[in-house]
Amino acid sequence: MRHVIRYCWVAVMLVVGACASEGGTPLPPLTVSPPPTPNFTGDCASSRDLADWLQYSTFYVTDFARVMSEAAAKGKGDMYKDVILMGRMRADYGGIAAPDCAEAAHTLLVNAMSEAVSNFQAYINGEADSLGNTVAQVLGQLDEVSAIQTDLNTRLENQLQQQQTGS
Repeated sequence: MRHVIRYCWVAVMLVVGACASEGGTPLPPLTVSPPPTPNFTGDCASSRDLADWLQYSTFYVTDFARVMSEAAAKGKGDMYKDVILMGRMRADYGGIAAPDCAEAAHTLLVNAMSEAVSNFQAYINGEADSLGNTVAQVLGQLDEVSAIQTDLNTRLENQLQQQQTGS
């Protein structure tokens, strides 16, 4: 009887040790909701609409790039929460109203976020062997968004100057 208990104890310790070396309890498959339908309302002639969109989009470009880059440097289990956060960021940003002149940048940003979320999700779920060049591609798309934001910011500054001078 003692031998049976001893063998059971050894078996339990081996199983616990194996689980600990594998990172503990396996995480459930990651499923991130798709982005919301884009909200293209507002007019770029309205400085407020453009300023609001620029403020939000600038934050999301910067923060999404940071979260994605930090997640890419982690192991699969450690990046799980970051990918959920990236999905939430995409959902939040996707619901923001984009004025007419910002539609292209808005769409590009949502698509870049979607590419990152999709590829990270596939990697975590074992559907992809690696992230490949996802981070570099998405950062390149975010750079394109930033360039459009710069142009739109210049447009906004000009509009505000015209409003101040009464032109």
